[in-house]
Amino acid sequence: MPLFPWIVFLGSLLLFQVQPIAAKGLLPQFGGAASVWTACVLFFQVALLGGYAYAHALTSLLGRKAQVRVHVALLGASVCLLPLALDAGGVAAGAGDPTWRILAFLARALGAPFVLVSATSPLLQAWNAGRVAGEKAYRLYALSNFGAILSLFAYPILVEPRFTTTEQAIGWSIAYGVFCVLLSMSILGFAREATSGQREEAPHAPRPGKAILCFWLAQSGCASMLLLAVTNQVCQEIAPIPFLWVLPLALYLMSLVICFESDRWYSRSRLMGLLFLGLPVMTFVICLGFVLGVRVSLVLICSGFFLCCMVCHGELARSRPAPRHLTLFYLTTAAGGALGGVFVGLIAPRVFRGIFEIGFALPACAALAVWAIVRSPSIPLASLRRRRSVVWASGMGIAIMGVLLWMHARGPTLTDVARDRNFYGSVRVYDYWSGEPRQEMRALVLGNTVHGLEYRTTGREREAVSYYGVRSGIALALRRHGAGEVRSVGVIGEGAGTMASFGRAGDEYTFYEINPLVEAAARDDFSYLRDSAARCTVVTGDARLSMEGEADRDFDVLVADAFSGDAIPMHLLTVEAFRLYFRHMKAGGGLAVNVSNRYVDLRPLLAGLARALGKEAVYVDSAADGPRGAVPAQWILVTSNREFLADAEVMRDSRRLAVAAGDPRPWTDQESSLFRALR
Repeated sequence: MPLFPWIVFLGSLLLFQVQPIAAKGLLPQFGGAASVWTACVLFFQVALLGGYAYAHALTSLLGRKAQVRVHVALLGASVCLLPLALDAGGVAAGAGDPTWRILAFLARALGAPFVLVSATSPLLQAWNAGRVAGEKAYRLYALSNFGAILSLFAYPILVEPRFTTTEQAIGWSIAYGVFCVLLSMSILGFAREATSGQREEAPHAPRPGKAILCFWLAQSGCASMLLLAVTNQVCQEIAPIPFLWVLPLALYLMSLVICFESDRWYSRSRLMGLLFLGLPVMTFVICLGFVLGVRVSLVLICSGFFLCCMVCHGELARSRPAPRHLTLFYLTTAAGGALGGVFVGLIAPRVFRGIFEIGFALPACAALAVWAIVRSPSIPLASLRRRRSVVWASGMGIAIMGVLLWMHARGPTLTDVARDRNFYGSVRVYDYWSGEPRQEMRALVLGNTVHGLEYRTTGREREAVSYYGVRSGIALALRRHGAGEVRSVGVIGEGAGTMASFGRAGDEYTFYEINPLVEAAARDDFSYLRDSAARCTVVTGDARLSMEGEADRDFDVLVADAFSGDAIPMHLLTVEAFRLYFRHMKAGGGLAVNVSNRYVDLRPLLAGLARALGKEAVYVDSAADGPRGAVPAQWILVTSNREFLADAEVMRDSRRLAVAAGDPRPWTDQESSLFRALR
């Protein structure tokens, strides 16, 4: 028994270390989309439900000695599945929405170990419940979540920067084997103990009714929905990186630690007051689109999210049952968590045409808080009339908050041409009037970031605008590479197809696009591709996987512009990726990378990548040019072409990038971290 707390702690470390390890390993294999993490979290929530269901069934159907024998036998069998392998192979290369393929792969790769580790905490708590009573029976749960927090923060700070993905998977496999040995030795010894001296739970402890079960489902489901909705929002705006996965999840777990460690930490009246101050602030920051800066916006959003979790989990802790029904409580809350994950990970992308789930989660949290206030005998409401007034006033506030969030997710609606959403995010095409004299323009928006513009005014349809103006880095690269010759150009990231406007008769442009919605928008809603003088072809699928299976292309210029929203597909910016790019280019060819971004500074990374490949990197920063439809754009050109680098126009409009002391190491497929690149 003395080892139980340490085993619970170790199990929690393993449980929450494998989540970022698995997601980081799968991210480049499925296009680097933010939804890879959402799909992984959905799997872990469902697997957690499976572990809690297993624990509940084991403790309900078998005697204690039989429980121990079954669990030890399954632990031994699960060790035979090691080491952990995260190579999705041919599964990742399939077409269409990969959510189900990710779930199936994770179930095969680590389903059994994850279910067994997740079952350990409720099992040990149930076995320990005969020795303690009341809130002390739940302290192992608080300890478990504290271990999870340490594990999550250790990953981006200690593990990710120092160990490759393969080393992380091997290290986890070894730690899991040690865990199985320690747990088996401990519980086999426990099974030999005489049960006569144990204080069992009173047999007349009432079983929780349907109303309280529904309450547990609602509170845990709302917290889970908020976790994934906030993570989705942040990763769509910034980047799908472990630090931004870990931060909301760590706050979620911290609220569980605080609420279940002791009843004295959750003050309903104080937390409710803070919640109804924090929700409007959180709504305001989300609707403004991070204009306060990435750090301030993150702090405000995460603070509001933490308050929401404190209220949801605080109400769960206040209503927890006697230890006799401990596993039923955990099973029900895990079911709520899985339902929240299913809503965000499976239902929302197929039902909504935008990122609307946070507009459901925040009002739902507020509504549950109001319901708890109205029903609580500890918060006096003078009369039925006053109680109704509270409900009406709160209902109006919740409705306003929901409408604001819905309007933000919907975006400008002056003239919507198309709107849809899939695994890779939301895509919207709309028309608007801009400039002096006012001219009609069409915009392609991914998430909340414009990824393509086109004039609708007669005579200007083929002009290159947005990030591709005449003073931009890509325009400079095309003017000075292969001038006067027939060019072959590759483009990673189709966008609106603006690059095709540079095409001349005889040129060949090859676009690589992973998102079918973007490809359809460029083909159907914009005219760049169909009006181009060049021959344009589109290769659907992840650019790296497609290029790895192709013969050398001999591109004069290769353009990397594959951001989704402001998110960075990190697997496209590694040493291995750059070697692949230059394999497909002519000897004097150039790589042009669009690094225009609100939250991440990629200049040190690109300088390091260029040096690692024996190339030079130059930085071109072009200002907005309203009459020509150009927006501020930052491009980095990587090449070994001395003639290009010595060109007078190139030297005038660009500056060389050098590697400075303290710059992050170039990313590789096995080792990458975006944490230090955040602005």
